[in-house]
Amino acid sequence: MKVYGAAGVADDVKIAALPRVVIGSYSREGIDAAVLDLEPVNETAGFLQSGILGGNFLRHYRVVFDFGRSIVRFESLEADPNPKTGPVPEIRSRQ
Repeated sequence: MKVYGAAGVADDVKIAALPRVVIGSYSREGIDAAVLDLEPVNETAGFLQSGILGGNFLRHYRVVFDFGRSIVRFESLEADPNPKTGPVPEIRSRQ
């Protein structure tokens, strides 16, 4: 697989099947993940990143950025979200 990103193009990227990805109280099962060397991304960004959420996860949510409060909120786009997921998760940035 070829991946295009802010740090350039990566060829022959391996894919790993993740059984479950959890963000706050939301989760998705059976997510494919690109296995990338994030060092070039970290150099370009100027800060450490441990991973990148892709469209195969994010497409299930409306993502709301509250820059004033340093919060990212995920709102499910599913008509009947799983009641076990609880309230809309908010993720605060580390300052």
